[in-house]
Amino acid sequence: MVAQGNAFDYITHYHQDGEVFDYVEDVAYRPDDERRKQSVLSLCGAKRGQWLLDVGSGSGWFSQAMVRRGVQVIALDLSRRNLKRLQNETPAVFPLFADSNRLPLKNESLDWVAAIEVIEHLVHPLAALNEFRRVLKPGGYLLICVPYRERLVYNLCIHCNQLTPKNAHLHSFDLAKLIDLLQESGFTYHHHRLFLNKGISLLRLNSLWGWLPFPLWRGIDGLANRWTDKAMYIGVVARNVSEHRP
Repeated sequence: MVAQGNAFDYITHYHQDGEVFDYVEDVAYRPDDERRKQSVLSLCGAKRGQWLLDVGSGSGWFSQAMVRRGVQVIALDLSRRNLKRLQNETPAVFPLFADSNRLPLKNESLDWVAAIEVIEHLVHPLAALNEFRRVLKPGGYLLICVPYRERLVYNLCIHCNQLTPKNAHLHSFDLAKLIDLLQESGFTYHHHRLFLNKGISLLRLNSLWGWLPFPLWRGIDGLANRWTDKAMYIGVVARNVSEHRP
């Protein structure tokens, strides 16, 4: 990451990251990744005609899936390259080059906000959640998906000689930490799901079980996570139950 005083200049970092890393070509198809996407999509109840903000849209897979549902999607990213490609592929998506901590959107203008593998990258996730709540209508929903109980790994950067988090992950979350964060920002916890069991993935069973319908796979995966508590990801849905307070 790019240092700026004692803080990370995350805007410069993720702009450069989007220019260097190809979020479409470099992320090859994997059975685990397909199940991850299915699990995330199953958590989102956005309906036709509703407005959804996809924070950190990256390759755009989530935005594109929501558009196919008839949802009005705003894709927010710090990579102009990603946004341009997404707009070319899916003209119905509204691209927005902006910082999640300073959303150029009106108060109470959205029905859903989705932050898929985003807040673990943020220096101050609470600031972003406060913005998410500001732009959500009363009764609107927030979907957050993050790695579950991730062990943060740091490497020594050859350029700045400082410890640098692998994959730029700054935080590790479990359900209790997420609920505390959501409540601090004024959200009410609605429900959650653990998904993509590490044991199943390690044994490469997702490759063998590719033919299983998603609901059946989800049931098996859920039982494994309940038994071992070794999920790769957690998804939480929260609700903005009160009116915006300036």
